[in-house]
Amino acid sequence: MKTQSSFKIGRILGKCQLLQQIGQGGMGSVYGAKHLFLQRMVTVKLLRYGFNDVLERNIEAFEHGAIALARLNHPNIATIYDIDEEDGRPYVVMEFVDGEDVASLLKRKGPLPPARAAAIARDVARALGHAHAEGVIHRDIKPSNILLSRKGQVKVIDFGLAVHVSPEKAKRDSIYLEGTPHYVSPEQARGPTLDGRSDIYSLGVTLFEMVSGQRPFQGRTESSVMVKHLDSKRPALPVRKTGSAGPLADILNTMLALDPKDRYPNASAVAEALRLYLAKRATLRRPPSL
Repeated sequence: MKTQSSFKIGRILGKCQLLQQIGQGGMGSVYGAKHLFLQRMVTVKLLRYGFNDVLERNIEAFEHGAIALARLNHPNIATIYDIDEEDGRPYVVMEFVDGEDVASLLKRKGPLPPARAAAIARDVARALGHAHAEGVIHRDIKPSNILLSRKGQVKVIDFGLAVHVSPEKAKRDSIYLEGTPHYVSPEQARGPTLDGRSDIYSLGVTLFEMVSGQRPFQGRTESSVMVKHLDSKRPALPVRKTGSAGPLADILNTMLALDPKDRYPNASAVAEALRLYLAKRATLRRPPSL
């Protein structure tokens, strides 16, 4: 019987040799690896066995998705080099980012200064704007899927687990994940019919957490958390004693609107709102000229 155990270090998958395991979760295992042909470090995400059953039933959709993902070329998206399978285990080969994810940063340092949180969210919104224009919805935006390189660059990962929304398939179910309960949009909690505004909502939840240090919707079970996403009462951004995030409240309220029609129309509009917020902060902090 197949298990969800990890592959041994040193094993070769395609053109990649696994060097070290750098993470593991419900979806599978993540490795730092060396691409033997390109002679460079890459990241290999080895999905759990359960994904294979899904792919076998939806191979055409998976292939269409892989083609769409190959078109994503943006400085804030970790590049996907290949999608394949080994011994019934699908895996994704993508750009190696030397740094840490936002979830780890929050755990280590707590809430971020509003300006830094807004800058990270702005870059994620730019990445989403590009992906949405290519017909790809991420569906699982959350702190652990946002990497920060040692040089300060923001990279969105796990587009390999996103859904490709071609015009003729816009209403179909995703073959991939349904998202993470604390970050799903209300429409994601109700069912599979989504557009890019669902990612905007999830980014709003993530921005809320970056600024406040806590998730806006809490519950004892996953189902109770998802029910709160459907509540008409929206969370208020906590006021911090230092570095008040008050000016971000209007942006967050729009991103976290219950009805998608009340959110920003697209991710590019979110990026622009955050850019203006940051520009205004910079102007207010600039010393007066003599």
